[in-house]
Amino acid sequence: MLVEPSSLPKVEGGEWQVGKIRSEDSPPRADKYVPAECAPLVGDVDHTQRVSIRMMPIEVLSMPVINFWLYVTPDPPDAKELVPKCGSVSERYLMDKPGNRPFIMTPTDVPGVPPWAAAANMNDSIYVMGSYRGVFFRADFNPEHTDVAMQVFNQQAAKLAGV
Repeated sequence: MLVEPSSLPKVEGGEWQVGKIRSEDSPPRADKYVPAECAPLVGDVDHTQRVSIRMMPIEVLSMPVINFWLYVTPDPPDAKELVPKCGSVSERYLMDKPGNRPFIMTPTDVPGVPPWAAAANMNDSIYVMGSYRGVFFRADFNPEHTDVAMQVFNQQAAKLAGV
């Protein structure tokens, strides 16, 4: 299901880490996010399996990270529908706390986003999300890593399609 780590593009100052596929029954916590239907876009996805692919800095801790999450889900969220509707998403337990910073989501165009996915600027990062063949993809990255991130996003989708 996952791309081969050796096929991932080189990123100066970083290294790819591919997690192990974890089987778990994790229903969404509808009470955790406001509005609840936007939870899959920021963190809570109903899933039976998940895995992450991350580009982590080798030495410079301030270097931006590229994150990918893949969720096998019985009810794939429709990111194309949700992204334009979910302008602001908050974690309920933080809503009354000083300094709370909700997820502010603005739809955006990102080159290379497949037709089944949507992109958004969210709190200084770019998120690309979509459901394909029963798997929900979610990636977040800094704008300077757009080309690399979209290459891996589409490489993973091609692997899932058996291309």
